Amino acid sequence: MDSSEFDVRNAIGLVRRQIWLILSTVLIIVGLAAVYVFLQTPTYTASTLILVDPRQKNALDPESQMSLLTTDNARVEIEVEILK
Repeated sequence: MDSSEFDVRNAIGLVRRQIWLILSTVLIIVGLAAVYVFLQTPTYTASTLILVDPRQKNALDPESQMSLLTTDNARVEIEVEILK
């Protein structure tokens, strides 16, 4: 055999001899990554905007929309409380 050839048996033997070093290195890196992730403060924010419009739109009769505003306030307040 030439020394430049790749031998699978030698590679497997090397991995077997160094298995504890490989496993401990992987565990240390995973442990450090987990500590880093858990110690970080969340930096995400979220917001939303909800439009509650219970009126039936009738573009030809703007007078009817004004009269519905007073009766629908209770409904809108109930929906807001549900969303809270």
